[in-house]
Formats: sequence, C-alpha cells, structure tokens
Amino acid sequence: MTASMRRANAEDAHFLTDGSTFIAKRANMQHLRALVQGGAVLINPYHTLFLIEPTPGMPIAWRFGEFLFSDEAQAMLRDFGRDRFGEPMYNDRGPRPLSGAIPEGVHDAEAVRPQSVCRRHS
Repeated sequence: MTASMRRANAEDAHFLTDGSTFIAKRANMQHLRALVQGGAVLINPYHTLFLIEPTPGMPIAWRFGEFLFSDEAQAMLRDFGRDRFGEPMYNDRGPRPLSGAIPEGVHDAEAVRPQSVCRRHS
C-alpha cells in the first residue's frame, strides 16, 4: 500500500487508504491530504475469528480474544500511535457485542465470543 501511496503522491493523484496507514505515512507524502474521513461507508472494522472445531490452543485463543475486549487492551488500542504521530491510529471497540455460546471443547465458563476488536479512527 505504501508504494501505491508514494506513486499517488508523486503524480498528484487520488488514493484510497485506511486512516492508520495515512497517519503513519503522511509525513512523507506532502502532496496527499485527506479528502473524506469517517462515515458508515468507510468504517474498517477489525474482527477476532475463531475456529469452530476444538483445537488444543482454543482456550488460549478465546482468552486472548477476551483480553482484546478488556479495558486494558482497549486503552492500548485507543492510544496507539498518539505519542509518535500526534493522534491515535484506532478508536476503541464501541459497544460490546452480545455474548455467544462457548463452543464444545472450550473449558472457560467466562469466555464469550468476541466479534469486533476496534473501529477505525475517523
């Protein structure tokens, strides 16, 4: 994506990219500026996906997914990039999704099915 951004910058062209890439690379792209940001059509959610069939690492994966929804992890995501780029690269997750059923083979009564980790910063 960075190579395409450099070309758009060199040719004064339009380019579509995610906000975090633009934040990280814009210092080297003097001819590029954001024309449109935010809005429902440009949301770029991140998801945590799990296999349905049991695997040896499934309980750890589910605990990691649950960690991603924790206040601690969400604070890290919400502030990521602020010190280096002057603004955060991500927003928090927004409302927590409804808990899902724990698949067979997962032995963690507190586990829930995480669905979306964070929303793109707009």
